[in-house]
Parts: sequence; C-alpha cells; structure tokens
Amino acid sequence: SKGMHKIKEYLSIGTVVYVVWVYFAYILYAPAIAVDALRQSFQQKDVELLAKYTDFERLRTSLKAQIKTQLILKASELHQETGKSSDRLITEVAEAVKLVEDFVDSFLSKQGVAWLFKLETASPVEPGAVEAEKYVSQLQSKRVIGFDDVEFHSFRSIQLNGMTDQGKQLKLVLTFRYLRWVLTEVKLDLHDVDNAKVIKFINMFHPDAK
Repeated sequence: SKGMHKIKEYLSIGTVVYVVWVYFAYILYAPAIAVDALRQSFQQKDVELLAKYTDFERLRTSLKAQIKTQLILKASELHQETGKSSDRLITEVAEAVKLVEDFVDSFLSKQGVAWLFKLETASPVEPGAVEAEKYVSQLQSKRVIGFDDVEFHSFRSIQLNGMTDQGKQLKLVLTFRYLRWVLTEVKLDLHDVDNAKVIKFINMFHPDAK
C-alpha cells in the first residue's frame, strides 16, 4: 500500500513537472509563431490575423507618448540653440502633437490598417499610395519583423530588434497573453524627429492637413 502510494506520488509529481516543461517549451517556441503571423498579415493584407497578434490600444498609447516626448525635447533644444520664440515653438509643437494623435488613432486600428492596405494597392497618383506601398513592403521583411535578433526580457516579454530600409532601429515588444505572444509596443528611432518632419510625413497621407 505504501509502495503504491509512493508510485502515485511520483507519478503525480512527474505529471506536474512534465506539464510545466511543456508550458515553458511552448512559451519559448510560440514567439516564432507570432512573428511569422505578423509578417504574414502584411504579406497577405490580412487585417484579422494582424489584430489577433496585436494590441492596438497599447501600441497607440506607446507611439503617441514616444513622439510627443521627442517633439517637446527637440523644441526645448531648438529654443536653447537658436533663441526661437517660446510662444512660436509651443504653437508648432501643439500643432504637431495634435496631428500625431489624430494620425496614430486613425491608422493604428483594424479599420486604419485595412485602409492602409487598400491604399497600398491603389493607383500611384492617389495621395499616400506610394508611401503606403513603401511602408507595407518594409513590414513584410524579415529585416523589420524577424527572429534573428531577439531579447528575452522575461517569460512574458521579448523584444525583436529590426532595422528599416533607412537604417533606423525598430524594436518590437511582444507580451505573452492567453497562450499567444502579442505585439504591444514599437520603439522607434526618433533622434532626428522634429515638428516639421512629423507634419511633412502626415501630409504624405493627408495632403489637406494643416
């Protein structure tokens, strides 16, 4: 009886250990599934697949915070270097920030990405079509979304280190949720951002933006 009890105990412990190891193995393997799915969503223009592996709300919050912070820092540097009017800088930054918020809210959503995919296949003469094709094409690349350079920050957070065609770093943070890895943050290389460049970029898609 004692022997049988010990065997059952060992079997129970072994089962738990096996389940735990399978779970951790899946956590380590699943990022490759997510990365392939993200890249495939851009290759096949599949908005539903992209949404399955993307937290749009957290992405919007992260990008807006990054860009607004850099715009303010650059405006402060410009004020110190050139003595440009504080009132003028505040107005320019406020204008750029408003455009950034509207642009990010519009594009970083299922509807916004669907529109971008549609624009990417539109006539080249349509405003923004050439830029849309360029950026969608980049996001199909393993250089941008790939598994060659990855950092495991924890069992629930990893970072993919990519590079755009312009040589800018692009860091994608994935978080483990509900048995899948989900894109929750994109860290941009914004060292040369300024309000004029932000407005120019947005105007490529919205030529009537002021």
